Amino acid sequence: MQENPPAGDLRLAQLTELTGLSALVIRAWERRYGFPTPVRTEGGHRRYSREQAEALHRASLLVRSGFRAREAIARARENSDAPPSAETQELSAGSLADLLVLGDSARALAHLRGSENTLGFEATLVERVLPALRHIGHGWEEGVLTVAQEHTATGIVISWLGAVRATRRGSPLDAPLVLVATPPGEHHAVSVWALELLLQARGLNALALGSDVPIDALAAEVRQRRPAAIVLGIARKEGIPVLGEVARALADANPRPRILAGGAGVVGPLPEGVEELPPHYIEGSDWIARELLGS
Repeated sequence: MQENPPAGDLRLAQLTELTGLSALVIRAWERRYGFPTPVRTEGGHRRYSREQAEALHRASLLVRSGFRAREAIARARENSDAPPSAETQELSAGSLADLLVLGDSARALAHLRGSENTLGFEATLVERVLPALRHIGHGWEEGVLTVAQEHTATGIVISWLGAVRATRRGSPLDAPLVLVATPPGEHHAVSVWALELLLQARGLNALALGSDVPIDALAAEVRQRRPAAIVLGIARKEGIPVLGEVARALADANPRPRILAGGAGVVGPLPEGVEELPPHYIEGSDWIARELLGS
């Protein structure tokens, strides 16, 4: 006999937002595989539990990793309360760095997908990816690693971020738009793509323009897209004067966006018209969302 489904308060539309699955897929899985199992309100409307939403999200990630839907659902439900797998636990920032430097994209991406499935995107980014890239950066500074190895590692991480990006639903069209880039001379692209995803997850329209973007190109994008803010990543303190050039180039933009800067190179006073972000990705993303969404 089928167990009674857990009580839930999520509507189908909310479930699609949380899982990234379409309503058609969710309804098809209900019919074919008996999951999720919604409860009915007095008015006959479906409601789903948070636990089912989490299991569906895990199943969707497994499907994108190559599992068939039936097996993905079974695995996601079995592991709903399970601790992280041994494979994920073994994926320290150091071991991830080794895979990235070796250029072992298949294993690195598989580990990243597994970590994302278990820990979630933000924890994987903050606890695995960013420390691994810092480790690689230190190796390059000390002459242990080559520039080619650093670029190889960065390319794999950007591939992972691109895969995550492809699964995300768009933000509401009326949400404030935030452009994300690094100005001329700043080549760290990972921060741009990661911040785009973090801001989207907080309900903002975010668009990554890329790294080392010329000032005239930044100005053209601002005038065309009319964003509420532009976020610039600065990894080196030498990049601070460029922020002043950007501010001057946008002085006559109408409306003029807020110019926000963050990164390891943001030290000391910033040029007039440029605001400093909190030092960490999550804190910075939360701050931007509060400032632009008022919550």
